[in-house]
Amino acid sequence: MKHIPIGKGDELQTFHQIPGHSEQFSVVSPAGWEIVNIQRVPVHESVLLQRGNVKIQDIPFEKAQELGCDKIIVVLTQPIDYRKTKSSSFLFKLFYRKYPHLVKTLENRYRTYNEQVEEIIRLEKQNKIFVIRPNVPLNIGRLERDETKIRTVYELGEKILSAQIQDLKKYLRS
Repeated sequence: MKHIPIGKGDELQTFHQIPGHSEQFSVVSPAGWEIVNIQRVPVHESVLLQRGNVKIQDIPFEKAQELGCDKIIVVLTQPIDYRKTKSSSFLFKLFYRKYPHLVKTLENRYRTYNEQVEEIIRLEKQNKIFVIRPNVPLNIGRLERDETKIRTVYELGEKILSAQIQDLKKYLRS
């Protein structure tokens, strides 16, 4: 995939171009949507230099609402019945033991995600947002490198959108 940064500051976005497809199928997403990693918190002159804030928003539809967007399209990678479960916080506690509030936030990330999914379902029923999601689990890791698996999931996404395109156009006109 080719990554081209566009925009400035908080508006910085990453353009992901899928090889073999025209730009009309490209995906644009905020660059801040990244996988939470575990690293040492850098300190310079007694100031913590951890990037970003501690509020974790896996599905940033609330930001679109705050910005006053009247049409919001949410693309999910999990079926409607998927919910996250609590994961081990051993590594968070190990690496961030000096930052108990951060550890607590990371430990509760699954709850935040599940609450967001419930809110998305509620807003979708009210026709306030449009949701595109698979009907089945994608069975692909978030760090997948197998191009065949990636292409298969990409093509499934195209099929899902093709099946919903008329409903999406109707939503955008309403």
